[in-house]
Amino acid sequence: MELADRLSWKRILQSAWFCGALIIVLTILAYLPAIHAGFIWDDDDHLTRNACIVGPLGFRDIWLSSSAVYYPLVLTTFWLLHKFLGLNPVAYHLFNVIVHVANVLLLWRVLRLLRVPGAWFGAALWALHPVMVQSVAWITELKNTQSCFFYLLSILFFLKADENEGRPYRWRFSLSLLFFALAVTSKTSTVMLPVVLALCIWWRRGLRGRDLIALIPFLCISVIAGAWTIWEQKFHSGALGQEWAQTWPQRFALAGRDVWFYCGKLFWPHPLIFIYPLWKIDTGNIVAFLPTLSALAAMILLWWKRNRSLRPVFFAGAYFLASLFPVLGFLNVYFFRYSFVSDHFQYLAAIGPLALVGSAIAVAFRWSSAKEPRLGLPSLLPTGACAALLAGLALLTWNQTKIYHDNKTLWNYVLSWNPGCWMAHNNLGNTLLEEGQTDQAIPHLREAVTLQPSDGTYHYNLANAFARQRNFPEGINIIDDPHKRRGLRSKPFDGEGVANRRRALIENGVLTTWLLDLRSARQLGLKTTGHAARGTSSPPAPSPTNLWLEPGTVTAEALIGAIDGGFYVNELMGMGVNGVTGDYSRGAAGFWIEKGVLAYPVSEVTIAGNLKEMYRQVTPASDLEFRTGNDAPTLRVDGMTLAGV
Repeated sequence: MELADRLSWKRILQSAWFCGALIIVLTILAYLPAIHAGFIWDDDDHLTRNACIVGPLGFRDIWLSSSAVYYPLVLTTFWLLHKFLGLNPVAYHLFNVIVHVANVLLLWRVLRLLRVPGAWFGAALWALHPVMVQSVAWITELKNTQSCFFYLLSILFFLKADENEGRPYRWRFSLSLLFFALAVTSKTSTVMLPVVLALCIWWRRGLRGRDLIALIPFLCISVIAGAWTIWEQKFHSGALGQEWAQTWPQRFALAGRDVWFYCGKLFWPHPLIFIYPLWKIDTGNIVAFLPTLSALAAMILLWWKRNRSLRPVFFAGAYFLASLFPVLGFLNVYFFRYSFVSDHFQYLAAIGPLALVGSAIAVAFRWSSAKEPRLGLPSLLPTGACAALLAGLALLTWNQTKIYHDNKTLWNYVLSWNPGCWMAHNNLGNTLLEEGQTDQAIPHLREAVTLQPSDGTYHYNLANAFARQRNFPEGINIIDDPHKRRGLRSKPFDGEGVANRRRALIENGVLTTWLLDLRSARQLGLKTTGHAARGTSSPPAPSPTNLWLEPGTVTAEALIGAIDGGFYVNELMGMGVNGVTGDYSRGAAGFWIEKGVLAYPVSEVTIAGNLKEMYRQVTPASDLEFRTGNDAPTLRVDGMTLAGV
């Protein structure tokens, strides 16, 4: 009776329903922290501020305009989720986790069709491996999970079609082709599927000429999608310029380094960083080529042994390399401006090595169990070791998902491992700025400018942070009004025909806007403020119209009368203003103030200070007069340096 009970439990534990339920529960538990996370970097471009999802554009523009980019099916999914669920991040995270779970079940099924030993364990390793976190916990990377879903469905139906002739073959083959099209419209990193299908056929029974003919439709889709992606990355995403100007020797050296990096992260997943350090490839050193040469040597050896004992290793290795090929550096990818590697690049590729490990462990444990003739459940030692491995991976995944909770957590973690990441400094600074922590944001934004001085956006972000500080005393207002009656510079539109309006450049001591024309606005990713001015022999440039500083409440006499010793300036000479540092030094002439009275004239002196400090010490009088178009009342500025008296 006891033996029968043990055998019954064994059948239950080995049933497909139990194994499927177990892998679903384990995966969902591992990703629970991700479900309660918010939106992070790039989610705004893809979802929360995407005009196709939340703006005036819509479903039609996703498919028929440049807004489609190269993943229109994912944008369609976002559009549908937003239509019914709004912008609740929980819904999008939950959907991404569910798709990942579906991918795990499909992978298990595909591995069983390929008769891979330990199919369930290999799928479980992939499901719970922390390298997958970037694809599952990041809403933007629904591109990865959704494309993988259709990718695996395409493989599944192709393998089923390969088992049949006649009518079942035709409709299964057609479904496989359809799912491949859906995969590439979700993300074109799936373009290597024809190579993967050829490997699957070879693994099952060897390749024949008719098999290659059957792959031609897949190859056509792959070529079209690949060409579109190359064009899109260059001319839509902007992967052009010095950051993508690697020579072919550099790309060759980079490819091998990428391969070993990704392989290493699968076997030792620490640290896993959202943005890894950007490598410098020195092709002048022969050592730079060793990773690529060793990878090629390994594949040549595996090819030589492909029909012998190393057949499974060749299959997994060839799949791994084929899946990684689009991101090995031979093609320009926009993300390469930040780093040449990223965890989400190997979401598909990791299937090969992890399935191989799962298979090797299963075969080893079967062999060890066969050495011990016993009835009932398998040896507790192998089972316990597998359970411990999965539990360890699940714990690592649980901890890794917490990093993706919000932008602040994410970028702080990145900088703890990669302090030279200028993009992380910039994004953390902007996040702190949005939270009103201006003083904490400025050091990060300044560091981003230091690390990447050629990017105008970072200079703008730093200037924006400084602008949010109170640069003038309370009550100071500087107005630009192109519609001022009888103003010397009044006009209804600017030099580029853009309608203009009254603006408070400084309001209550805080900078509120910039002066921009079309060119400068485009450089900063902003809209023109209608301040273009034309000269007789120069292109338009930003310029104020009727600009003035609003008067204060005290008279000029009262302002002077409160000064025991000072200098009244009525003439300035020379150009001594540093627009970068704010240092101010100019020749001046005027009158010396003695006990509140203009005592005697003074000339050929120098006044100096720093604009930032000068702005904070400004006190305006009430004697504003409109004379030139740029007007101000008498100003008192405390704390300046005077030399030559």
